[in-house]
Amino acid sequence: MERRDRKPRRWSAEADRAREELLRPCPYLGYDHDQIGVHCLVNQASGIAELFFRRAIWLNPYEPRFRLHLAHALKRQKRYMEVLETLDELRDGWPDFGEEEGLRETVRALLCVKK
Repeated sequence: MERRDRKPRRWSAEADRAREELLRPCPYLGYDHDQIGVHCLVNQASGIAELFFRRAIWLNPYEPRFRLHLAHALKRQKRYMEVLETLDELRDGWPDFGEEEGLRETVRALLCVKK
């Protein structure tokens, strides 16, 4: 069969999702979900952003930035205890990452004011 005789493959969300399921966990996956999540977070859709960040973490548990972005989405939803839990996971998994300290202090301050 010649190349021009073949039908082009159609993109399928189900096939894409199945492919991800087979390949995970992989350090190359999740970046597209993270990028969509950041876009949603910037546009005040923090609930949707959270879903994309959780999917990115599930696909690629090796990337610390995904957890940091999830913590920002949770903060926007005022779920401060979950933010601290996520930041603790981040600190335990990547002790040298260090980018979460500013967010941690902000959330602690918000919790003190809230009480």
